[in-house]
Amino acid sequence: MAVHHCLVLLQVIVLHLRPIKASEIFPCPTECGNVSISYPFGIGEGCYVEGYEVICDHSSGSPKAFLPGVNRLELLLILPYPKFGAVRVNVPTISLNGSSKRTSNIAKGVNLSGTPFAFSTDNKFAAIGCNMRYHQGNSSSVFVGCLSIYTCDPTLYPACYDFLCPLPRNVTHLFNVNTSYLFSPSIPQKCQSVFLVDEDWVNSKYLGDPHDLKDQQEFPAALKWGAKIGSCFEENNSYSISCNSDNTSCLKQLSPGHLCLCSSTYYLLKGYCAGTYWIMS
Repeated sequence: MAVHHCLVLLQVIVLHLRPIKASEIFPCPTECGNVSISYPFGIGEGCYVEGYEVICDHSSGSPKAFLPGVNRLELLLILPYPKFGAVRVNVPTISLNGSSKRTSNIAKGVNLSGTPFAFSTDNKFAAIGCNMRYHQGNSSSVFVGCLSIYTCDPTLYPACYDFLCPLPRNVTHLFNVNTSYLFSPSIPQKCQSVFLVDEDWVNSKYLGDPHDLKDQQEFPAALKWGAKIGSCFEENNSYSISCNSDNTSCLKQLSPGHLCLCSSTYYLLKGYCAGTYWIMS
């Protein structure tokens, strides 16, 4: 009996199969700048599953990776084990007072509807530039950049200059200016902007020097596209299977929403789809 160690995707992937001729086989790029690219993501025709295309843009002088199917967000990292199943992307801030220097449509928000991605619960909702100051006793020290991690209620934490709040469960695919209204009772008025941000990034970067962030136009946020729940070893029979153009990685659909990423070339040649523990299965 096959052992199913599957990846439950947030959206069912439809695998489009076609035979690959020997003359068509070419190595799939594995990196773009500092970003490592791994299947089902890929650069170039035949190297990715539909919805996971990556474009490597060299126009700025240094290569940058983008997800053209997801508002062309910049791809910063395909998160490795144990967080495989998520990516980190740059999400633009949303100006609340017209101070944003960005005028493109993407600055109005991000819509993940129709993509295999959703906002990860590792993200936090943040409001910055709220023009609040706090003096402790007779000290002249001004505390700015206070993070209200456990509550968004400024009546409990009047010292906060910036607010970091849990992301509501219903904010999964759409982040726009209307999202800020969910927090209107909790964040002070006249905040400059709101944004989504990966909590891990906040803990490693923001706390170091929050002053440098007030004019930042984009912040790293996590998008989830699946969850690893086991390992797999399956025969390549009548089930749907899709491989990248150099046949180094294949994706086998076991049932709707349940996939096995075949990462062993040895077993692929033997007619089996076998996934390794640390990638996904």
